Amino acid sequence: MEEVWYETLLLTSKDSRCEEAFWIYSLLDGEGYEIVKGETEYGNSNSSCETGSNSSLNPSNPEIIVPKSLGEKSKFPIAYFHTHTPMTYCPPEKKRDTGFSSGDLSFGDRHELPLFLYDYSAIYIEGGHDLYDPATISHNTIERRKTPKTWNDLYSY
Repeated sequence: MEEVWYETLLLTSKDSRCEEAFWIYSLLDGEGYEIVKGETEYGNSNSSCETGSNSSLNPSNPEIIVPKSLGEKSKFPIAYFHTHTPMTYCPPEKKRDTGFSSGDLSFGDRHELPLFLYDYSAIYIEGGHDLYDPATISHNTIERRKTPKTWNDLYSY
């Protein structure tokens, strides 16, 4: 998460900024399980400083592997992580609230998934703020993905 946040900062310039994200998976086999990070996804590049103009990020469909028999590997999403963008290169009169947007929360609720967000710690940020202002990881109110009752339930994320 930290690495993706710093990449978000490094990709920020006076001409562009974009959100980054990845799925978080549970990978199961006959021996146990592992939590793994999916591929990093990038939102649309955006140079607007208007309210609500973060770089729109449309989450990809997660990779899901349903085992054909007991003990085979399975993979399914258990959470989603994304960043919000700095406003360092925006005019000082522009600002945005930090934290989850209503769209973020709606996505988590609709899919019954925990969401993690890396964003600045302040209640809001103003244009011209320091790129390296304090930031934090927060999560929505969903503590864990619903436990699938059947293998086919893995497809409903």
